[in-house]
Amino acid sequence: MSNMEKCGQSKPDQTDQKLDDNNRNHPANKKDEKLIAELKAHIPDVENIFNVHRRIGEGTFSTVFLATLKCHENVSPIKRKLFAVKYLIPTSHPNRIERELKCLLEIGGVDNIVGVDLCLRRNDSVAFVMPYVPHDKFHNYFHKLDARELQDYMRNLLVALRRVHSFGIIHRDVKPSNFLHDRKNQKYLLVDFGLAQNVIRKEDSTNMLGETSNDKKRKASEIEETENCYALSAPKRARTQYSQQEQSQQQQQPATPPQEQQPSQQQQQQQQQSSAVAPDENASQRRLLNSSIPPPPFKSPLKEVNELSRPKNIFRSASLDAPLTRHIKSAVLGFSIKSKMENQRSSPNPTAANPTKYTTDNRRSGNNVACYCYGKSTVCNLCLVKKEIQASRAGTPGYRPPEVLLKYQNQSTAVDIWAIGVIMISILSACYPFFKASDDYTALAEITTVFGDEIIKKTALSLSRHVCISRKKQPLHLRKLCIRLRNRSSYSGSATTATPTDDKKHLLKICDNCQQKSFECLCEHSDLNMDFTSDIYPASAYDLMSKLLTIDPRNRISAADALEHPFMKENL
Repeated sequence: MSNMEKCGQSKPDQTDQKLDDNNRNHPANKKDEKLIAELKAHIPDVENIFNVHRRIGEGTFSTVFLATLKCHENVSPIKRKLFAVKYLIPTSHPNRIERELKCLLEIGGVDNIVGVDLCLRRNDSVAFVMPYVPHDKFHNYFHKLDARELQDYMRNLLVALRRVHSFGIIHRDVKPSNFLHDRKNQKYLLVDFGLAQNVIRKEDSTNMLGETSNDKKRKASEIEETENCYALSAPKRARTQYSQQEQSQQQQQPATPPQEQQPSQQQQQQQQQSSAVAPDENASQRRLLNSSIPPPPFKSPLKEVNELSRPKNIFRSASLDAPLTRHIKSAVLGFSIKSKMENQRSSPNPTAANPTKYTTDNRRSGNNVACYCYGKSTVCNLCLVKKEIQASRAGTPGYRPPEVLLKYQNQSTAVDIWAIGVIMISILSACYPFFKASDDYTALAEITTVFGDEIIKKTALSLSRHVCISRKKQPLHLRKLCIRLRNRSSYSGSATTATPTDDKKHLLKICDNCQQKSFECLCEHSDLNMDFTSDIYPASAYDLMSKLLTIDPRNRISAADALEHPFMKENL
């Protein structure tokens, strides 16, 4: 750090001046100048150490700049070391910044994973200084990769993720722009750990703020201990208050002779029970609770017995206008929705198990009300009060797996494996981006179009979710689909220009599932045989892709197993 600051005393040479002048003349660099000035204003150490040239990347949570050391101004531009300065937005959560920095320090530097050379901070502004690797844009070479280059690309990506997953980390943002590839020098680098998370386990689940289930259990035990102490001290206050009422009633009665005021056997037992309420070790805690917690309202024991002996109706006894009563009513009805709907399906007579429909008219009545928004485009008030499902949806649209789209909570490293499969199918089909959806529902519909609706429904049920799909979709043959998309320019309909004969007219029918002509059907169950001899990719490549794109995350292949796949062992 001190050497870098000393290097900052030298003056820029003519080469850097020409580079900055050329960048300044570019129209897009007007915004870059503003961002660079903002970076230097928030973190002045950047200006003392580096020459920031231009912006090379921008995301939701950060902006990346290209920089060189000021002490290397007299060095030839070819031999200068380039750095990527990642400036994080000040509103980023500290835990997110700490997690990313920990990943760069502990995981980075080996196996095609970016490391960190320096971290600069001033107040709420943080910048990571990382080595910069010149790379090509993915959209310039994804359709030019042959089988050998595809094998090398996938191997280096899987090696990087195998190391990341060995630390129990989910990258969550695997995509071509975050896996830099220098095609000329065959260099690879996995970057951007801004969305990285620890693997969420049932026994030790963590939320976004880093709170573990052990912390939750500890808090729950503290609350339970407090409630137990409160329960121990509450009956004593209730009996004291009850005895005071008895004394006031006895004072109103005529006095009896002293010999007739001997305590009965039942009263002696009550006094013995009240004297042994709690052990002595909790005495200090009881005194603290007695001083801080107000006593509960007095309730006669006889009244409790009477209430337990007769059936309750909480809606009839309380006022329906009370907000608390409405909340309890909604909660109780919400728990009974599922059982009522199951009875309605199993009942042979529809009117026998058909409860009253939920409307605004009978909302305040005590009728048996059930939810009727199931499978419809509306949401009733009973479903609106339900707690929203909290699951991580971090990641770039188009690379989110089905478990993320279904808001499955226990997500694993299989999230990154699906993203690798999407990258691979983009290369094999020469179609980038392969999935492009504006929201999660459209993304799930796109996946259903390719893989069919049965596997989506089956996986959703195994993940305790339910998916309602309006029409049935059969899965497509992935190899046929990739070949058709890769050679889509040659399928210009030349085969249909001639007038077909009567015996070949059935070939021109449109398939209801894939919307292709019968002789070009892409369905998996189709009997049409396609010639794969001219395919530039082997069958093992498509087999690996299908294992990476397994819908069920529990059956999806891991990065370590994918490196042992036959496609990675072939001599191409």
